[in-house]
Amino acid sequence: MKIYSSSREFSSLVFAALFSANLYSAAKEVKPPANPATPYVTSSGRIGGIPDEARQIYGQEDSRTLIGKVWTLPDLINEALMRNPSTRSAWESANASAADLGTAKANYYPTVTLSGYVSGDYSRTPTFPGATTTKSGSLTPEVDVSWTVFDFGATKASVEKARFTLLASNFSFNNTLQSVALTVLTDYYSLDQAKANVANAEEALRYARVNLESVQQQLNAGLTTSTALLQAQQTVAQDEYTLVSNRGTQHTAEVALAVAVGLPGGTPLKVASPGEPPDMDRLEANIQKLVDLAIKQRPDIANYYSTYMADAASARQAHANRFPTFKFSFTGSRSFEQVHSSPGSGGSGYSDSVTAGLTVSYTLFDGGSLRDKELSAAHTAAAAKETLANAELTASNEVAAYYYGYKTALSEYKYAKVLVESSQKSYDSVLVSYRAGLSTILDLLTAQSNLASAKYTFIQARTAVFTNSVELASATGSMLKPGKATR
Repeated sequence: MKIYSSSREFSSLVFAALFSANLYSAAKEVKPPANPATPYVTSSGRIGGIPDEARQIYGQEDSRTLIGKVWTLPDLINEALMRNPSTRSAWESANASAADLGTAKANYYPTVTLSGYVSGDYSRTPTFPGATTTKSGSLTPEVDVSWTVFDFGATKASVEKARFTLLASNFSFNNTLQSVALTVLTDYYSLDQAKANVANAEEALRYARVNLESVQQQLNAGLTTSTALLQAQQTVAQDEYTLVSNRGTQHTAEVALAVAVGLPGGTPLKVASPGEPPDMDRLEANIQKLVDLAIKQRPDIANYYSTYMADAASARQAHANRFPTFKFSFTGSRSFEQVHSSPGSGGSGYSDSVTAGLTVSYTLFDGGSLRDKELSAAHTAAAAKETLANAELTASNEVAAYYYGYKTALSEYKYAKVLVESSQKSYDSVLVSYRAGLSTILDLLTAQSNLASAKYTFIQARTAVFTNSVELASATGSMLKPGKATR
């Protein structure tokens, strides 16, 4: 008996049954669109979508319980693994494969079928007075047993195929978990970058307004021209535009992160900022060792290998199907009968029937169908083997790319820090010099632009360190650890 984990799950199943019944009754009245240029409209006025009750993702009531807290990165990943529909779909597929394995193993056992039939008869001959009337009835239960005794390994191969298919589904589930976690990580760092870009744009706008104020003071004192004022105003307008654009990018990043977690796109989440980039400067592992680690750990590699083994088992099953099959059969029945005749005779009793035998089944000719099926299965297994080899090459390429990408990003991050510090000092110096009349407005605006550009470079380098580190972890299959997510 299934125990439902929540009233929401139970009510959704009840609604699904009612909704299906409504669709069935409404289907009798469905008509095609009136013409090629007119959309189809339902009786309720919809041109698509589903009713609110049929929605599968969490609604606003559930979202309200999530927007009050400040989400850390581990919280987001844990929530996504529990909530994202992709992980649930992969989990259901793995359970379906487990049921298929049970079906395959059932072929090791006999099939027992219980059946029965009831019959009755009435006759009267002749039709004039004094005729004889006969009434009879029977009840016959029957048991049939069928058992495949020997099939040259076909059943064993089918079980192996189902077992490796289940393993493939399990590793596919693990790969889905890793993909969801990676998506959350990259979207999280993209949002952090977007927030930093907004903060940088706000600071650049503040500097631009300070510069504009300085130019205005210089103009009022007759120490500069109106052209310098227009240049400063132009810089302010450009920085205002950049700020608006960066805020739009931040909103887009917030939507992407919410969807990655498994929430509607408009869910406002308060997200904590990450700390400093991971200190992996001591990452001096040999590339080949990292590649070997990836081959041993990556769930997608395990998935490809399990798929290859399942296809190889399928080829063995197709080969065994070309040989005879030996089946044992048994049928036993007992027929209970009762007869009543008038005048004055009748009785009741039963009779037994038992039949047993061994059946040999062999296909003498089928136009080459079994042979071609064996060839097809063999080539499919060979193709799966090459797919596995290609996956290993892809893994080695990804490991090397993200390894060197991380090392490069880490160096860029260090130099970007120095670049920001020197650009800040340069801007402060030029601002003082400009106010003293020793520098031009062009020098001041250039120094401000260089400072803003240096900070954007720093933000980008910092994000690259984060993203390349998680991509390297994903490429080596190191993102998942044994255990389970908890709320």
